Amino acid sequence: MPATFNSLISLFASLAPGSKVVLAVSGGVDSMALMHLFHAFLGSSAARVDAVVVTVHHGLRPEAATEAATVAREAAALGLRHVTLTWHGPKPASGIQAAARAARYALIETFMTSEGYDTLLTAHTRDDQAETVWMRLKRGTGIVGLAGMRRTRRLANGATHIRPLLDIAKVDLIAYMRATNRVWLEDPSNRNANFERVRIRNLQSEFDTLGISHDNLARTAGRASQYVRYLDAALAKKIASAGSRFQFDVLGYAALEHAWFEGLEPLEQTHLLAACLEAVSGHAEPLPLGQLEDILDAASDREGRIKLSAAPKSRRGFTLHGAEVDVSDKLIRIYREALDARAPLAELEPALAARPLGPGQTIVWDNRFTITLNAAAPHAVTVGPLTESGLAELDARGWPRLPVPARVLWTLPACRRDGVIVALPHAPIPGATIPRDHISVMPHRLPFDAPD
Repeated sequence: MPATFNSLISLFASLAPGSKVVLAVSGGVDSMALMHLFHAFLGSSAARVDAVVVTVHHGLRPEAATEAATVAREAAALGLRHVTLTWHGPKPASGIQAAARAARYALIETFMTSEGYDTLLTAHTRDDQAETVWMRLKRGTGIVGLAGMRRTRRLANGATHIRPLLDIAKVDLIAYMRATNRVWLEDPSNRNANFERVRIRNLQSEFDTLGISHDNLARTAGRASQYVRYLDAALAKKIASAGSRFQFDVLGYAALEHAWFEGLEPLEQTHLLAACLEAVSGHAEPLPLGQLEDILDAASDREGRIKLSAAPKSRRGFTLHGAEVDVSDKLIRIYREALDARAPLAELEPALAARPLGPGQTIVWDNRFTITLNAAAPHAVTVGPLTESGLAELDARGWPRLPVPARVLWTLPACRRDGVIVALPHAPIPGATIPRDHISVMPHRLPFDAPD
């Protein structure tokens, strides 16, 4: 085995003894290489690591079930447990790759939480990193976008996500798989030019002639990530000392005092607003930074410092990336975008669709809340948005409203059985059939934990 891969295997040695590891394997050459390399690590180490191979069946292609079975067979040949997770429910007509990615992570994280796994390994490569930087450059990205994907990050469920192949070129993985006579699958969507990432991949030979290689793009991402880590640390320190001047509420919205916010440096202000918008919205894709900067331009002084309180009233509040920014005399509040009060549940966006939740299970809903139903709960429920009609139902039952705007309440998760609200994870309700201590909820994402 080439030295490159011996070095890669040694990276797995950093896993703590007793770690419970999920390997995300789709069947493509990258993820199958990850599985074989990890198996080689297990064979060369005395470390006791509990590992499971997970394949997500998105239900988008007729071949998907066969591909999942192939991965299961290859995993079994290595003595590794395999699980297939299926993405049920309606699929969007556009933005399918982004939606599939969000669904994939939601399913895997839910599985990890319910089964007690603490580490996720994915097979993102140097090629993926370079393509990610290109896609973000196209959208006018800032320093955060240039940093690309992080090698290690904390998932919202507390687990660790590691991308061990991020410095490895795809061509080297292919060479390894061929040299060791390994099997992998080719996903036809990787040749579909309707997808932006494929179009960028097809142009790479032209980029190479201009010196814009995967190596150089990955190097740029590495340098940018150092600046982002510095900025994150500086902001985290200021947030820690802000007290009540900066709050991220368990109901999924943020509140910032003007005086505190306007005392930050311009770069910190934009970075913080972007992180809050991403955490509140539930969107899986990064915020379009250029659009945010255009909106904030009218509220910035000559030094670039954002002063929303002094901006024209028509520019104080705005909606962007599925979130609303509301500016009052003292506070800047950031909410999830309000639901269309007239839209029936069946017509809401897929992220808001009702999700089944049984006793002992955990789900991630709307990419905003992680919800767990205790194993002792008397029955299963479906989780969906409270909506305006749901709020009216609770009002009729004498529920003392939480002291927040109705638009926040509409987008909270409610548990229903046969169409009747039986629990509201954030507060007790009259006539609930599920005790308050049998259901728990927490924000799925916090500022600076945005997906990458």
